[in-house]
Amino acid sequence: MSTDDSNPYQASTTDPKPHLGERESMEYMRAINYVTESPKWTMNLLWGSLCILSTQVIPIVGQLLWIGYQFEIVEDLLRHPGRVGYPDFDKDRFKEYLTRGLWIFLVMLVVMVVFAPVMGVMVLGLMAVVGVLGAASGGDEQAIGIGVFVMMAVMMVLMFVFSIVMTVVVTPLTIRAGLTQDFRASFDFAWIKDFMRQMWIETLLAQLFWMASAVLLYLLGALACLIGVFPAVAFVLLVQGHLYMQLYQLYLSRGGQPIPFKDEAPAKPVTPE
Repeated sequence: MSTDDSNPYQASTTDPKPHLGERESMEYMRAINYVTESPKWTMNLLWGSLCILSTQVIPIVGQLLWIGYQFEIVEDLLRHPGRVGYPDFDKDRFKEYLTRGLWIFLVMLVVMVVFAPVMGVMVLGLMAVVGVLGAASGGDEQAIGIGVFVMMAVMMVLMFVFSIVMTVVVTPLTIRAGLTQDFRASFDFAWIKDFMRQMWIETLLAQLFWMASAVLLYLLGALACLIGVFPAVAFVLLVQGHLYMQLYQLYLSRGGQPIPFKDEAPAKPVTPE
């Protein structure tokens, strides 16, 4: 395989990628089906439900625990491609889960700090336009109403475009933060740019699938006297983790550069049937 010096993340015959599994396309339903492959999947979801429920008392912490577990599964699936099952939630690894989730949270916090002013400027700009239109109309309520309607439509379009951009940017950052568990290593902008260039379509499609699945599961959870919402959230995050894993594998199969994993104690093996 020849290499392109302009692309620092193209595969090289002299620097082979570690074997993390080959993938030719996304398998969306697989992201849902795998959750129930662990013999203790119901217990795993119970732990997830407790993590999400705990955020009603202690904000953030429970969610960080579950996100950390989410990426422990992602790494395990990458290290053992083709193996059925995944590590069960281990209460003795709370510290590891929390630390891993914290790195992702810190990276996302930086993203929010960077992008929040952009959204604020957009909103203030549209409000200013509405104010100018109102002043120019001389108080004509009909003209003001039309102007507000148009501005709201524009705002919805801009929000949609903004959410697309955020999805494409946040996904590789999240994957890097979850696998490297290192704040500085998460912001490898050359790698992020290469991932977005190769994977932006699949990233958007995966996000749309995940959002549709989340809405359906949340509705089903709400029907169970709202109690089912907590396991639904836990389930949806596991689905998201598998989609992250698939996107990363597909990126590697296209010549992408592997992310260095952090050395840590191995997770407990999958519970045998």
